[in-house]
Amino acid sequence: MIDGKTLDNCLIAASDIVNARTIFGPNCPSLQGKTVRTSPRPVRMDEQFVLPKTLVEKHKFVTLTADIFYIDSQMFFLTLSRKLIVYTVTFVKNRSDKTVLKCIKQAIGTYNAKGFFVTHLFADREFRSLQDYVMTDLKCQLNCTGAGDHVPEIERAIRVVKERIWCVVTTWPFVLVPK
Repeated sequence: MIDGKTLDNCLIAASDIVNARTIFGPNCPSLQGKTVRTSPRPVRMDEQFVLPKTLVEKHKFVTLTADIFYIDSQMFFLTLSRKLIVYTVTFVKNRSDKTVLKCIKQAIGTYNAKGFFVTHLFADREFRSLQDYVMTDLKCQLNCTGAGDHVPEIERAIRVVKERIWCVVTTWPFVLVPK
């Protein structure tokens, strides 16, 4: 239409359109609205990650730090291993001893499945009620902090996880995100 001069009183030249596309790039909202979603590749279960034996032998005994934190009024249980620097995060419905104990069992089971043994668990004072069970049934030494103190590694890990989640959420094109 521009080249054929079919628009009356149009001051835009064809070179102006080419320049605008070069400067601004493609029309992303239009592309997103017109693009058809392709099917993702199916997840293959036969591909399992095998840890190097030297890593397992060198760090066979693991010390965990644990705590509960909130994101948008949703509760999560976080553990961090001291030398391996491996995070585990579990959604928690409530703070009852039964629920927290289930999260601890799940985290320790994850390490045990890969050949590691959790020998110590460092946590806040709120975990003190679980001390007997953790020591007898899970064969793990639970060390709780004093009143008003926190485990520094896990507190820093919570900040890191929250920062990473915030970075992802801020890139979403949504105004509200359902829980």
